[in-house]
Amino acid sequence: MLENDPIFELGKVSVLIPCYQHGHLLAQAVESVLRQSYQNYEIIIVNDGSTDNTHQVAQEYTQRYPQRIKYLYQEQQGQVAARKNGSALIRGEFLITLDADDLLAPSMMAKCVESLSKNPEAAAVASNVWMMAEDGQTILGQLDQSEVPSWPNILEHNTWGGIAGIMIRSQSLQKVGWFNFDGTAGGEDWDIWIRFARSRQKLLHIPDFLAQYRQNCSSHSRQGLRVLKGILQVLDCLTKEDPRLIHLENVHPPIDISYYNQLRNRAVFFNYGVALAAAEGEETLQDILQYFVPSDLDLETLATAYIKGLIFVSRVQGNPNIFCPDFQDDALGNALSYLENKISEDTAKLLRIKIAENLITQIKISTKNSNLFKSKIKTILIKIKQKLSALANLNKT
Repeated sequence: MLENDPIFELGKVSVLIPCYQHGHLLAQAVESVLRQSYQNYEIIIVNDGSTDNTHQVAQEYTQRYPQRIKYLYQEQQGQVAARKNGSALIRGEFLITLDADDLLAPSMMAKCVESLSKNPEAAAVASNVWMMAEDGQTILGQLDQSEVPSWPNILEHNTWGGIAGIMIRSQSLQKVGWFNFDGTAGGEDWDIWIRFARSRQKLLHIPDFLAQYRQNCSSHSRQGLRVLKGILQVLDCLTKEDPRLIHLENVHPPIDISYYNQLRNRAVFFNYGVALAAAEGEETLQDILQYFVPSDLDLETLATAYIKGLIFVSRVQGNPNIFCPDFQDDALGNALSYLENKISEDTAKLLRIKIAENLITQIKISTKNSNLFKSKIKTILIKIKQKLSALANLNKT
């Protein structure tokens, strides 16, 4: 990897669009790029073996804009492979990864290029992102990406979860190993920010909202078991020297096994919440729990992770009974029963109390500025408080 690698054209932005079964949305994503006020760019569409009209849409745009748009077809290998294979075609100094169901604001490129040009030592810049419903019109919330990834904070949670709102310097990504991630979809974006933070790359933030991230039921992020496997593959790289960073100086050392176990168990509980809210089957729920490891447990963080997983999915669509106390009793009872050889009975009681407490707090936060469950909120909270009181009395016995 040379410092002035000639494959990158100065000032050009490469927009990489992997697409699988989103032919009906692909045109919207491409048009959001074509409408950019900044005009020095190329688009790379990677069709991951779609059986819908993705090929036809991509071919139409390639024929209309042959100097701007490149098209690559691959047999279905998944989003991770689509990005990796598409990266071979990148020629721009800067890079945007845009999923086929997401959109860029017209000024996204101009503002991000300006920021990175003024800070030549910076590896990437992130803007804020609107979270949209599947219809592309309803705003579900805001994704504030002002907390730039740093070490080890980035290990606690992915502060840059909206990759459509991020522009990366291609040479910087090449320096830390490019799209060299062999895991499943769910951890590949986080893996990049971790490598940047671990190798002490400078990262920036723009306070504007410059992209739209569409959330829907079929998103990779709502497939709890699949995402968990990807996350664990990322975490496994942190317990040793990362071969993708071995040539760099001043890289942060590996984390110890105790911290690794904390991060692992937190991911298990978050994705158990995701799978539960997405109404996944019992077999999938148990498959997720098998990744839990006995260790020193921070019950507060486990409870918080679980509730965040529930809310993450319920914001879009999921099990309508997910916050009902009786449902939670059954769900947690099943989970803790499965983990009985890994968690003591007293710890299980305390964990249920922590989850009930966090459920009250998080429901209040989630319903403060939305209509989510607002009509039932008072009844639900009363029942939760009753359950919480019963649990507290049970724990005293």
